[in-house]
Amino acid sequence: MADPLDTILTLAGVQDAVLAHYDVAAWSVGALASFEQMGLLRRCSDAGHVVCDQCSERHTAPVDEQKLPDGSLRHFIVCPEAGRIELGADQLRQ
Repeated sequence: MADPLDTILTLAGVQDAVLAHYDVAAWSVGALASFEQMGLLRRCSDAGHVVCDQCSERHTAPVDEQKLPDGSLRHFIVCPEAGRIELGADQLRQ
């Protein structure tokens, strides 16, 4: 597991650097929120592609958005091994 502070310091000089859910999923509980509160990270637009965590390939797949009759949104990717996978909102966060 990468140290969250090391990750942030490594990217500090990179213009428009983006961390995806995949990059921060192994961080300790509360680390992401702490860095956001300190102003070191901020949320940007949701991901249009995500890394599949349901198969051994760890491929990148485009996010498919489905609007339900009640107006809510559901998000999915398609994996060659696991099929259609529903994503949680946290998996789209960047």
